[in-house]
Amino acid sequence: MEAYKYISADSHLVEPEDLWVTRMDRRFRTRAPRAEIRGDDKVMVVEGSLEVSLKADVLLATDEKQRPVLDQSPGGRHEKIRPGGLNPSLRLLDQDLDNIAAEVVYPNWGLYFFATPDPEYQREAMRVYNDYIAEYCAAHPDV
Repeated sequence: MEAYKYISADSHLVEPEDLWVTRMDRRFRTRAPRAEIRGDDKVMVVEGSLEVSLKADVLLATDEKQRPVLDQSPGGRHEKIRPGGLNPSLRLLDQDLDNIAAEVVYPNWGLYFFATPDPEYQREAMRVYNDYIAEYCAAHPDV
């Protein structure tokens, strides 16, 4: 019997740590959202003093039935995510693993930009995200 394929209506990708630092307009670069180490945690620092822990971004599949496990170890967590979270080609392999035919993809860190007090900064951060997600999804236009 053929396995069913599903459509995920709530998928998230993981934006590269340096996405905004490298792509925001130069007038915002020193204020761009960035990953920083705070104690034994890595946080995304967003304009307006918002700091979001990256612990939630590291759901890993184990070899044992692909069960999600949250990595609570100290230090950088962005490096420990599934490679498909950052690489569109590897994401297709993850979709096959989970019997996913298509995804509606949402931002991860980009969701927090609505809390920023500067509308121009917010608009620029969203532009960077939109450009990135368009590139990410265009990597395999035939799929």
